[in-house]
Amino acid sequence: MKLIVLLFGVVLAASVSYAYPVGCEDEPEQPPPAVPLVRATAIAEEVNNLLDVQKANVIDPPKVCPDGQMLDHQGKCRPIMG
Repeated sequence: MKLIVLLFGVVLAASVSYAYPVGCEDEPEQPPPAVPLVRATAIAEEVNNLLDVQKANVIDPPKVCPDGQMLDHQGKCRPIMG
């Protein structure tokens, strides 16, 4: 029983000590420094490059081969032998 009370006291003390805020929260935060215009335009160009639409499809549509040919394992239409 003494061990349980001791462990409860340790857990209670640890939870109370972690609950206190660090530093003064009443002070206003400093605004972030201004970003130079050259850097801002470079960031805008990078974002535009990332937002470009892909030129190739990620999933290709099913391919239909003409009569007398069959799709091989590489996805090409080959003539049927035999």
